[in-house]
This record gives sequence, structure tokens and C-alpha cells, in this order.
Amino acid sequence: MRLIDAHAHLTRGMPFGYLLARLKEAGVSRAVLMAREVREERMMELARRRPGRIVPMAGGRLFQAALQRGANRFRVKGVRHYRGFNRTWWQRHGERVFRRMEEWLRSGDYRGIGEIRLKHRGYGPDVPEMKCNYDFEMSSPIIHRLMGLAATYRAPMTVHLEVDTDASARLRTFSQALKRSPQTPVIWAHGGPCGASVLGRMLDRHPNLFSEIQPLIRNTYADRVPYLRTFPLQVRGGRLLPAWRRLYERHADRFLAGSDCRTVAEYRHLTT
Repeated sequence: MRLIDAHAHLTRGMPFGYLLARLKEAGVSRAVLMAREVREERMMELARRRPGRIVPMAGGRLFQAALQRGANRFRVKGVRHYRGFNRTWWQRHGERVFRRMEEWLRSGDYRGIGEIRLKHRGYGPDVPEMKCNYDFEMSSPIIHRLMGLAATYRAPMTVHLEVDTDASARLRTFSQALKRSPQTPVIWAHGGPCGASVLGRMLDRHPNLFSEIQPLIRNTYADRVPYLRTFPLQVRGGRLLPAWRRLYERHADRFLAGSDCRTVAEYRHLTT
């Protein structure tokens, strides 16, 4: 069976040869790669070496960095918080960011946008990728503009959008954004994560919404983040819970598999 990993990352210090070897060993014929900590051009270098094997996305580094620089920022107990949109920063620098994003998409070299972390909970400096807390509303004109850009170039957009204590309001603005840009294919990273009933309702309402199946492989990152274990998919023995089985069958053409691998250790777990 040919496998496509719809959510993988290139980070600082990741050897190209090691990443490609792990994908091959795991039987992954194609990987959608998103930049983390490295510039998109570094990722494109790998994509040019393995055309057809690596599918590069734009903005995982550039646009995410812009969100951070253009946010209201503060620190609490070792966690850096980024909230909202600083109008002055976006007035000064926003056009440059969007111009670069459009150049990449127009070139055809980049096949989508992502991963854009809009709501991402931080647990502390000792947990990888959890030292930052992101909180950006999809109701913002900046996010609407990004989704419109994706629609113009028929580019899928992968967003990380957690729903927790503010689930009702968060899902409402998410729905409004999906309706506002019906031509934008939006991939909801990790399926939220949220319960099968909530995810099912969102997929029923929005034909432009797709979801990733939560990682079932061993992953040192997911193992250390309590929120990613909130909604189990399986019962003991590896059988899917009935609610998830029904959802996967009802929307079989709307789910993608993503490993969310970023580090050497996590790529090693693709084959264990």
C-alpha cells in the first residue's frame, strides 16, 4: 500500500538523508513537508532533490514568524504567549509577508500553506514545542486574506486550531471563516483534536474542511502533551472506537494521515 504522510516537518539540524531513509523504511511514498525553525528555501532544496517524493508547503516558517512578531506578546512561568494582531506591525510589514507568500504560490513550487498555528496551548519550557502559547482568531482580516490567497491558487491550507475551554466561540469563528472562503481547502491538523461528534458536525457542515487522523504511531512529542491524549481513538487491543469508525466511514474521502514528525527521534518512531 502506498502511504502519503500529509503532515511532516523539516526542522533545524535534520539531515536530509536521515529523513528520506526513514520515510522509505516506513513505506511512505510521498510526504507533505512544512518548515519549522528553518527557512522555506531549505525545505525546497530537499524537494528539488526528491521531486514527487517531497511536497513542500509555504508559510510554516515565514507566516508563523510574522504572526509571532505581529502579536501582543508576554511571558508567564516560562511560556511565551502570542495573542491577537498588532495593527501597527502589520501595517508596516504585512504587505511584504503576503507578497512573498504569493510569489511562492504563484511559482507552483509550493503546493499549499501550512502549518499555521492559530490556537496552540503551551505547557512549559520542558516540553518540546510547548514553550509557546498561540492564540489568533480566524475572524481576523489577516487570516481571511491568507485563506483568500489560498483559494486564488487552489492551495490547501493546514491549520493547527485547538478547541478547549473556549470551544463554542472557537468553533463558531472557524465555521464562519470556512463559509467565507468556500473555495479554500482547509486541513484541520490532528482533527482538533476534538471528539468524534464535534469533528463529524464540522465535516458535515463544511465541504471544504478536511481532517488529519490523529497519530497512532509512537511519538515522543504526543506522549508528553496531555491534550493530544484527550480524545482516544482506540480501545485496548488496537480496535477503533465505534464512533470513530463510523465517522471515518462516513467521510472516507475527507481524512488524511499525518505523522507530525519533526525531530530525529520522532522520525525514528515511524518504523517502530
